[in-house]
Amino acid sequence: MITVPPRELFIDDHLIASMTGGVKQHLNQPVPREVVLTTDAAWEGNTSAYYTIFRDDDLFRMYSRASHWDAEAKKETHREVTCYAESRDGFHWVKPKLGLFEFNGSKENNIVIDGVGHTVL
Repeated sequence: MITVPPRELFIDDHLIASMTGGVKQHLNQPVPREVVLTTDAAWEGNTSAYYTIFRDDDLFRMYSRASHWDAEAKKETHREVTCYAESRDGFHWVKPKLGLFEFNGSKENNIVIDGVGHTVL
């Protein structure tokens, strides 16, 4: 017997002993919904990745990498940064102005790590 966690994505039949009576696996299709977060600030650029979201008591905290990729020049146009956002419900996110790092002459941003090579939070 295999103990199955309370939430399991059944992508194959490895954890299923048998299916009888016409039972089939069915993958639900994604449903477009409202946008919960946009990366529209200059320092967020047009490329974001490595989203990490976790719950800290009654607050969801999010960290993500951001940069701007120039497809014609085939290079980044500004350094990579790590940004922070928070939410009470996971749907409405706030990107607080933390004042930690300067970007284009201003510290009014949500940057928590400036540049590449600093990977520990």
